[in-house]
Amino acid sequence: RHAKKGDRVLVAPGTYSTASGETFPLQQPDEVYLKSEPYNGTVILEHKLQSSSAPSISSLLVLGKQADVEGITFSGNGVNDAITSSGVWYVNIHGCTFHTLNGIRLDGHSGTFIQGNLFHWQGPAIWNGSSATGGGNAITVGSGTYNIHRNTIVNYSIGVFTGSVTLDMRDNIIGPTSYAGLSLDNAT
Repeated sequence: RHAKKGDRVLVAPGTYSTASGETFPLQQPDEVYLKSEPYNGTVILEHKLQSSSAPSISSLLVLGKQADVEGITFSGNGVNDAITSSGVWYVNIHGCTFHTLNGIRLDGHSGTFIQGNLFHWQGPAIWNGSSATGGGNAITVGSGTYNIHRNTIVNYSIGVFTGSVTLDMRDNIIGPTSYAGLSLDNAT
């Protein structure tokens, strides 16, 4: 059965990976609420490279319009971004945990909330040619309006990286980072 507008999808605890038969990226339909089943364990979306010649993937989850994601753990060393989307509005990402090279990459959003998440890169340091750094960017947001509240960001190169955005940031804990906690480009 496929989720449709207005559905609330409770995801059973377990690890959902390429090894268990998942094909990434998962496409979250418009107006679907995706939530880990409460009190029964952890839901993990994961892609790990088994060898240096194995293919990496662009993202684990691509959001639809008015998507809501709650309580999911995103993990893997073979993932560029855990969550991506472009040109959608009213997205809510909360209570999630990110152990991926880059956490969230969004562009062209309006009314998006990123709140109460943990971003903790646990992979190896990345050599950038002159020094070792942590993971990539925990949160990258392009044009649009974003509310980033009560997140904890640890061991990334950059905590929050923005383009030309309207930004409301409150009560976040960022650090240590290897380059910058915030990199704001024309943010208001």
